[in-house]
Amino acid sequence: MKQKLHFPAEGVWALGVFLMAMGVACISKSNFGYSMVVAPVYLLFTKLSAYLPFLTFGVTGYLFQGLLILLLIPVTRRFRPQYLLSFLTAVIYGYLFDFMLFLVGFLPVGGILGRCLWFAVGEGVIVLSVVCFMHTYLAPEAYELVVKEIATVYRKSFHRVKLIYDLSSLLVAMVLSLALFGGGAFRDFTWAGLGRAILDGYVIEGIGVGTVVAALVGGPLIGLADRWFTRVFDTTPLIPCFRPKETVVGGDGLPMGGGTDLRATGGEPMRGENADAHGAKPDATPGMEPDTEDTAAEKTGAQSGETVGAGTDASRETS
Repeated sequence: MKQKLHFPAEGVWALGVFLMAMGVACISKSNFGYSMVVAPVYLLFTKLSAYLPFLTFGVTGYLFQGLLILLLIPVTRRFRPQYLLSFLTAVIYGYLFDFMLFLVGFLPVGGILGRCLWFAVGEGVIVLSVVCFMHTYLAPEAYELVVKEIATVYRKSFHRVKLIYDLSSLLVAMVLSLALFGGGAFRDFTWAGLGRAILDGYVIEGIGVGTVVAALVGGPLIGLADRWFTRVFDTTPLIPCFRPKETVVGGDGLPMGGGTDLRATGGEPMRGENADAHGAKPDATPGMEPDTEDTAAEKTGAQSGETVGAGTDASRETS
């Protein structure tokens, strides 16, 4: 098996925050509409900043995430300290995002092809940031926390919950856009007007063709990127108390007492044939068949109700 690259979970978290801020800034530069997750924040920022000039996009973002965390509590019917840490992550992201918006403001757009490139890069970077948050014990942003908690509490696939959450965010953004800014290109509808609106950016305020594309491809892309990330990187934390617990391993490399060698399985119990080689049969040596005489003695003892003969492991008799 190819050895994985060690990328500690703490560094994965920092990279996730950085990539999320950079990705959303790139999407903003493309002017194809914000991702469905960010679109509601953009709409609220655009409306409220007219009355509160000091309000920034990033600040609106972490306030909105605070609201999401409050709504998560009744949905999951629990509260964890991680929720507060998630809000802290959102604050850090908010100010970093404002800085990224400032930086990309100096870069050229480059026409329609340039805008497509900005969008593709932004969406790819956002996908990687979500995967990073999936592989760290540190609290992610509220967007990822909500998906992760709902998937855990209700035992659903993370990628499926992510897709449902993204589509729900898109619906919320459409309702907010229509309520706060009117119908956009649909107000005085013509096919030519709709085509110009798509190329210009927003079909209705804050929502464009990029928003819809991101809603449809985000979940599947996250699934692909997650499988690649898992194959390449080992995200064992640097802080010892957060590392996965390991069983005591004997001199033959197998776990003692029939447990599971978490070092060999990456922290996951092994199933099927591999489980037999990693603790399901502690008295068997991998690659060798059990002694036939011992097996016959075991069967005879089991059928007669008598004590199994000399070929039986004593530890099995006592258990």
